[in-house]
Amino acid sequence: LTLAPATLRQKIRDRIDSTKSGMVRNIPFFKDIQDKLLTNLASMFKLINYEKSSIIFQEGDRGTEFYVIMEGECLVTSMNDAREESLLATLKAGDFFGDLALLRQSKRTATIKCKTFCRLLVLKASEFTRFLSIAPELKQKINAHVQQISRESVLGSPGYLEQGESGNSLIGVDIDA
Repeated sequence: LTLAPATLRQKIRDRIDSTKSGMVRNIPFFKDIQDKLLTNLASMFKLINYEKSSIIFQEGDRGTEFYVIMEGECLVTSMNDAREESLLATLKAGDFFGDLALLRQSKRTATIKCKTFCRLLVLKASEFTRFLSIAPELKQKINAHVQQISRESVLGSPGYLEQGESGNSLIGVDIDA
């Protein structure tokens, strides 16, 4: 990319930024924020590629990042009582995970592994905390989201399903305890 002409590099950056903004806009608790704030937030996400079979994080790791799948599929697994790995969900492009890590940096209760090559958007909790200083109204939405997941987790649900504006089901799996 560094050998490409400056105009081409800028077009590529603009295309990536637009795609990141669109992916972030599809997350239920970010869908209503102003365009300028959304652009600012989307710029905080880093694009990271993971090879097939890569482990994003393991059960028991400290949760400090939020992920959105741009491309590929991830497996969500957890150790059951018999100490065997149990498949909880398969996540695909548009799905997200680690959302509770945005507010509380707790231990992960599941392992996320790439089923295929994956391109993920990654937001560090520290970056999100910095963002909340310029958009404090968003913290209420996130708190409501966290409470919803906590209620469902108590009821025995490993996660939740929501309909996105495009009609796709968005899966958030409660992988942070």
